[in-house]
Formats: sequence, structure tokens, C-alpha cells
Amino acid sequence: MQIHKLSQTAAAELLQLPGAIPWHIDGVNSRVLFRQLSEQALYDAPFVDQRITFSSNEALFAVPISSLLAHQHVPLRNSRWIFHTSFCCSTLLARLLQRPDDVLAIKEPLVFNQLADAYRQQPGNASGYTALLEKISLQLCKPFHPHQQVILKTSNYMNALLMQLQNIDQQSRVVIVWGGIGSFVRSMLKNRQEAVKTLPVFLRSLCKDIEWRHEYQPGNDFWRDIAYLWAAQIRLFSGFLQQQTLSAVTLSKDDIVNHPEQVVSACDRFFGIRDKRDFTSVSSVMNKDSKQQNNSPSMNSELDITAEQQNIAATESLAMGLLPPGALERMRANSILQ
Repeated sequence: MQIHKLSQTAAAELLQLPGAIPWHIDGVNSRVLFRQLSEQALYDAPFVDQRITFSSNEALFAVPISSLLAHQHVPLRNSRWIFHTSFCCSTLLARLLQRPDDVLAIKEPLVFNQLADAYRQQPGNASGYTALLEKISLQLCKPFHPHQQVILKTSNYMNALLMQLQNIDQQSRVVIVWGGIGSFVRSMLKNRQEAVKTLPVFLRSLCKDIEWRHEYQPGNDFWRDIAYLWAAQIRLFSGFLQQQTLSAVTLSKDDIVNHPEQVVSACDRFFGIRDKRDFTSVSSVMNKDSKQQNNSPSMNSELDITAEQQNIAATESLAMGLLPPGALERMRANSILQ
């Protein structure tokens, strides 16, 4: 992969181009690597990360972090965000909200995860990372069309930076997507091989993010890891909602699956998307998602669900017991459908 070092003038021009997005933070060389992607590629990509393959002659473009921070740009205002607990249909929601030319969802850009890592490694430098978060968010929000609106959907690994939004855009609007512990456990079981590897990493980071001190050491028990991770995310979001520093609402997985048109209409109003929507596209996305679910490997092919019922029940009970009083009630009370 070639990396082109840009002159100051060329870098300034790149930062104005739609589709030129921050792809990778190269902390060693104090630069951000940009990648040029088409509108269609961003529209179709379920995740804006390494799963978007590179062509044989594709290159990345290096912009010094100092140049990015110094770039004159309008402040980030009225940004639209989707945060989530994972395995809760947040990607489906992002796809439902998209409309060609009008609404584009940038889904889980890799660069956000790197920002979250950097923030965790040096929490004392929060102001520096907040400034970089704003500039990177501005670059990701560049529209391809004059009236196009962009929604930023993060990965749950970036949930820590939710608290920094108030420092970069007090007019931002946040939809928090979540699912119950039962569906969370079953989704983890469907992806058990990967979950065993990633759960402890996520859990250690998230517990540090919310300063949740407990004696349990992640990585020792798969089932307890699941319970603690789900509870940690609900604790984070519930605490954020309690502060009420930004315009934020919640949305449950069940609502997305069972009431997609009502959900899309509510999100359009909340995000300030006023153009009339053709709901045939909603039906098309839901039908496509249903077919993908039906074609995915059944959990019963990977394990005897009956044999795991005791572990599942114990995990659900443990997770509920780890929540502070009123946490789930607060999640439900802030529903966008209320």
C-alpha cells in the first residue's frame, strides 16, 4: 500500500473533498492517513474498516495531525450520532435511515476505535483528543451533495467518547440503541469463538471508562464476561442519560425489529430529516435483513441450546443484579417512541 505525503496546499484541498475520509491514525509519525471512497462504497459498507478491500493501485494520503487540527473549518454543529450496546440491530437502523443522495450513514469507522484507544492510554490529555475527535468527525460528515445529511454510527468500543461529545457539539443529537440481556447472551453464543477472544478486551476497557471497580477479572469465565459487559454498557448509557447534557434518546432492538416504519419516522424527526420518505425502501431493507438472518448459521447447529439453558439463566440473573437502581427504567423512559 502506497502512502503519499501531501504538501500543505494538497492537504488543504484533500480536506475539502467529499469521500476523503480519515482512515487510520499513525501516532508514531503524528499523522492521519486518509482514504478516498465513493459515495456508493460508503453507502453499502456495513462497517467502514478493514473489511472494505483495497484495490491493487489504491493509495492512502498522509496529513500531519498538526495540519488537520489547524485546518480552518466551520465548527461541528447539529451532528447526528448512533451509539449502541452491540448485537442490537444498530447497523440495521443505520441502513434503514439511509436514502440515496439525501441521508448517508458512516458506520463504525475504524478511526474512532483508534481515538478511543488513544484516549484510554492518556486520559489526562482529554482536551487534545477532544480537538482531534471534532476534526475527524467533521471530516467524516462531509456531504457528497449540498443537502445531504450524514449520520455517524460508532462501534461500541468507542462508547467511552460519548462523554466528550458535549465538548465538541452541544447541539449534537444522539440515539442510543440497546437490547435486553437475553438477546445479548444469545447473540454472543452465535459468535462464541470470536466473543471469547474479544470480550475480555472490551470489558477491561469499558469498566475503566466508567470507573466501575469490581473484583472480577475478565477472561476467567465466558458467561460472567457476558454479564459484566452488558451491565457495563447499560451503566454507561444510563449514567449519560441521567446527566442530560445533550439531546439523547434510546431505542430498543425490539422496536427496530417490530416497528421499523414508526422507528424511522421518529428518528427522522429527532435528527431533523424533513424530506418526505418513501417507506418502500424500509420494507426492502427489512426483507433483505430477514433473508440474511435466515441464511446465517443457526445457533442450534453450533451448540445444544437446551444444555446451555442453566448457564443462560444464571448469566441473565447476574447481569440484572449488576445494574444500579433505576438503570433499565431510565433506558426505557427515554425511548424515542414515548
